[in-house]
Amino acid sequence: MRLVKGAYWDYEVVQAGLHGYSCPVFTQKGRTDASYERLARRLLDHRATIHAAFGTHNLRTLCVALAHAESLGLKPGAFELQMLFGMAEPERDLLRDLGHRVRLYAPVGDLLTGMA
Repeated sequence: MRLVKGAYWDYEVVQAGLHGYSCPVFTQKGRTDASYERLARRLLDHRATIHAAFGTHNLRTLCVALAHAESLGLKPGAFELQMLFGMAEPERDLLRDLGHRVRLYAPVGDLLTGMA
């Protein structure tokens, strides 16, 4: 199961506003971070049935997931970290050097002007 923070945040906010929907994402970063960290711990807690993959470049978020995994006695290969190609390369290299599985991904398709 892939847990990603912020991947389509701008799109979701804009689409909700355009169509008059309730916004489906947190609009305060602190709430987003807290939710992600809570879900990361939950995924690792259920490692017997869920293979977790964490997509984020936020060092605090990564450290929360890594610290919880360590507290559970999990080895680096027991879960996957995912990072966007071309971002946070020194952090990505360090994580790989520490034995973590790091998958690089890249966006595909047309970019909309004004959208992240």
